[in-house]
Amino acid sequence: MSCAGRQPRALFPVWLLLMLALVLGSCGASGSLPPTTPIDALQPEPLPPGSRLTVLATTTLVADLLRRVGGDLIDLHVMLTPGLDPHSYQATPGDMRAASGADVIFVSGFGLEGSMLNSLADSFPGVPLVDLSQGLQPLGGAGSASSNPTDVDPHVWLDPLNVVHWAENASRALGRLDPENQASYAQYAGQYAGRVEQLDGWIRSQAGALAPERRLLVTGHLMLDYFARRYDFEVLGSLVHGYSSEAEASARALAALEDAMRSTGARAIFIEQGSNPQLAETVAGDTGARVIELYVGSLSQADGPAPDYIELMHYNVRTIIEALQ
Repeated sequence: MSCAGRQPRALFPVWLLLMLALVLGSCGASGSLPPTTPIDALQPEPLPPGSRLTVLATTTLVADLLRRVGGDLIDLHVMLTPGLDPHSYQATPGDMRAASGADVIFVSGFGLEGSMLNSLADSFPGVPLVDLSQGLQPLGGAGSASSNPTDVDPHVWLDPLNVVHWAENASRALGRLDPENQASYAQYAGQYAGRVEQLDGWIRSQAGALAPERRLLVTGHLMLDYFARRYDFEVLGSLVHGYSSEAEASARALAALEDAMRSTGARAIFIEQGSNPQLAETVAGDTGARVIELYVGSLSQADGPAPDYIELMHYNVRTIIEALQ
C-alpha cells in the first residue's frame, strides 16, 4: 500500500481488523457523524521525490470521480467493489488495511457511508476525511432542502451538476495536499466537468421528450429526489420511507402508495440494482406496474452497462424513459 520511497504505516493486528470489520457497514446515518476535514484546512502532504499521493475512496462512484481528477498523479484505492450496495455494505479487514496506508480518504457524504465514517475516523485520526459533498445543500425526504445531517438524501450524484461540484472539491483538496500538481488537478477537473455538463444537457433533451403526466417515479427507497428536482419529475412515493435499501416498509404507507399508483397510472417501480425485489414485485402485482432496476449506489463491472458515472447516467435515463413512455 505504501508508495516507492515512503515509510509504510504500521498495519493493525488481524484480530483488531476483524473486530473493526464487524462494526462497519451500515449506510444509514444513525446518530451523530464524525466531523470531516474542511478542504481549506488541508495541509501539503510531505511526498518523497518520485512518490504519489495515496488516495482512498469509499465507493466506486467516488473512485471514478477521483480517477478523472487525479489521473496518474495519485495512487487510488477503493473500499467497495462494483456491485456492492453501500446501504448494506460490510467492511473487511482488507478494507481497513487499505485505509491504514492512505494519505487522504474521500467520502461521498451526507451519511451515505454511515457508521463506516465513525470507524474510519476513530481508527485513523491522522488521515483526513474529505467529504466531496461539502458545500452542497442536501434534500430531505420530500425533495425539500434539509439541514439535519442525519435525515438527508445522500444520493447527490443523480444530479450531474452536483458531480461538477464534486470535481471542483476534489481538485481543490488534491491541490492542497499535493501543491506541485495543483494546476494539473484543476485542468483534469475542468475537462471532466465539461463532459458532465454535456451529460446534463443530454438528459434534459431526453426528459423533455417525455410527457409531463408520465414523469412519475416510484422507487424502492428514497433515492431519486435530486434527479427528479433537476429534470422535472415527480416522486410519487417509495416502498420504504428511508434513504437506505435497508429501511423497513409500512403496510399503511404501502396501501396508500398503491392507491396513488392506480389513480395516476404510474407504470414502473424503480429499485436499486442488486437489491431484494420481493416487495417491489408484490406491489407491481397489485398495481400492474413493472419492476425496473437502476444503477444507483454502485457502478457495474467494467464489462457491464454502467462502468463509469457518465455511462451509469446514460443507462439509467434510457431505462427510465423507456419504462415511462
